[in-house]
Amino acid sequence: MASLRSVPVGAAAALVLAVALLPAAGCHRTPRARNLVIISLDTTRADHLGCYGMKGGVTPAIDTLAAGGALLAHTTTPVPMTLPAHSSLLTGMIPPVTGVHDNFNYRLRDSAETLAEVLQGKGWQTAGFVSAFVLDHRFGLSQGFGTWDDHFDNPVRTDFGTERRGSETVDHAIRWLDSHGGKPFFIFLHLYDPHEPYDPPAPWASKFADDPYTGEIAYADQQVGRFLGALKAHGLDATTLIVLVGDHGEELGQHGEDTHSYFVYQPALHVPCIFHGPGIPPGTRLDGPTGLIDVVPTVCDLLDVPAPATVQGHDLANALRGKNALEADRTLYFESLTPTRYGANPLLGEIDGRWKYIRTTRSELYDLPTDPGETANLLAGRRDTVRRLQRALNADTRLASLAATASHTATDREAAAKLQSLGYLASDVEDTLAIEPGRPDPKDLIEVHEANQRAIRMISEGNYLEAEKATRLVLDRLPDFYEAWMNLGRIAFAQQDWKAAIPYLEKALKLKPDLYAALYDLGVAYTETGKLSEATEAFRRAVDYDPQPPSAHLNLARALVNEKQWDEAAKELETVLKLRPGEPAAVNMLAEAAAHTGHLAQAIPHLQRAVKQHPGDVPTRFNLVQALLAVGRTGDAMAQLRQLTGDGADPAMLRRARALLEQAGHPELAGELAGGA
Repeated sequence: MASLRSVPVGAAAALVLAVALLPAAGCHRTPRARNLVIISLDTTRADHLGCYGMKGGVTPAIDTLAAGGALLAHTTTPVPMTLPAHSSLLTGMIPPVTGVHDNFNYRLRDSAETLAEVLQGKGWQTAGFVSAFVLDHRFGLSQGFGTWDDHFDNPVRTDFGTERRGSETVDHAIRWLDSHGGKPFFIFLHLYDPHEPYDPPAPWASKFADDPYTGEIAYADQQVGRFLGALKAHGLDATTLIVLVGDHGEELGQHGEDTHSYFVYQPALHVPCIFHGPGIPPGTRLDGPTGLIDVVPTVCDLLDVPAPATVQGHDLANALRGKNALEADRTLYFESLTPTRYGANPLLGEIDGRWKYIRTTRSELYDLPTDPGETANLLAGRRDTVRRLQRALNADTRLASLAATASHTATDREAAAKLQSLGYLASDVEDTLAIEPGRPDPKDLIEVHEANQRAIRMISEGNYLEAEKATRLVLDRLPDFYEAWMNLGRIAFAQQDWKAAIPYLEKALKLKPDLYAALYDLGVAYTETGKLSEATEAFRRAVDYDPQPPSAHLNLARALVNEKQWDEAAKELETVLKLRPGEPAAVNMLAEAAAHTGHLAQAIPHLQRAVKQHPGDVPTRFNLVQALLAVGRTGDAMAQLRQLTGDGADPAMLRRARALLEQAGHPELAGELAGGA
């Protein structure tokens, strides 16, 4: 019998009709999807969707999708953070194997096989559309995607990274679909809106004024509906497998945590997961334990392609088709290494259909059906259960040896500095899955974490008084916490209190010498307070730490100019102009340095490029004129001056041009400019 995937659409319809008319004894095949869409809703609690029990009709598009397909009632993310959760989602592997445990500090290694690579190898077109910098291509998730759309037209900068509205991301995805919908495709669509800060656009802002987090989810639902509508408009809805998931949830104040990333309680780990498409009966509900790591093997089965041999996830395809039930006693791994940022032990655990075990300094065990709020620790009375879950956890953590080649950017000076130069001060977590008895329990430091997060948030909002109060609370508990000293430096720096900023930044660097951001800010603060040699040294260290950001070289050059070290300044400025050709600040400074070293001819090409790129930049044009006159290119200099002193020119500019010609020994040319002699 011919495969429906290998015939034209019109012929396929006729073939379906013919098959329907065959006798009952005829062969039967489960329908297969031709395309795949995975929609990831960042920071979305399952219990805030209507299909998971939320009242009020907040998510009509998602609810309709669930009603027409399968809802997985108990899906767990392996880690409550965006980058590591998506690394597991797109590889089917748990964090000990992906080697990705945190945002910014890590990169998915090239040897990890992603779902996109599998499908691209089978002829699918692949495209990813992401809404936050944390999923930028530099972190490795773009492997296998022919298109990875991480350029933002209208970015919003927050203290947790650059993001864009879901409407912009969906616009880009629909445009791609408009031109690529004729061949089998895999689209990954990521919406970041529910992540803090909660700031939904109108009309959701007013409708959910008392609950902006839910307002963000309602807005994201509308964008999901827009994209699903585009699929339908292209006639692709019936042939497309759609998977909608959350990458992690949000604590919303439960267990003392306002947002996510620190604790591993259910508000942060329980995420929505919906499958919809050919072969999945409408109204299906799976009540056993499932995980984000199950998406890859399940999708591969539903698309009839082999799954990577490296996955730890389970193939749920037969359960989705109604052919078998899920394993009630299956366990799923989860973790949070965020507490190690503060010197505490990590949080590691396993969850099955009933029990949840968390290993840390003071371990925990919860009976979720009877205690969904995780308030009664039953560890002491359920030793057999604990031992069973401990064995599963030990087996999973032993898999960490498979990630020995994972790329950990915290050890990569250049990568870390680039992030800092973009404004991302990624915190350090310890790359350990070991529990050390002498370390604090994470539960004892949640107030420190919350105070630190509050300080970061207040700095971004310009509320420096509250930011300093929160930072002082952190230092009361952790006096050698470099992030807190850096925050005090940022607070003083933002208020241009340079003298106050210097000792804070110096302390941060004493605790962590490779802080590019602190070196850069310290160089500026030294410059502003007249400590020129100290500024030069700070910028030298910044450039040594990472030679890529042009701003570091530019500030080092400025410091060298201040110290009249012209030759070395010129070298730094040449480096800036290789990285950023035509940069006006650099070319003007280079002209100044060249004038002192007698190498003005070398500055002319740079000045010409800058004038061409920035024709309205008057100081740069005057510097070009001066250089041209100095090397005897009088005609070229006059051409530049005529553009500056044409009809209607500012009289002061005309006087300056004439003076320049007279000083260069060309008084006869001054009268040729507009306005007469």
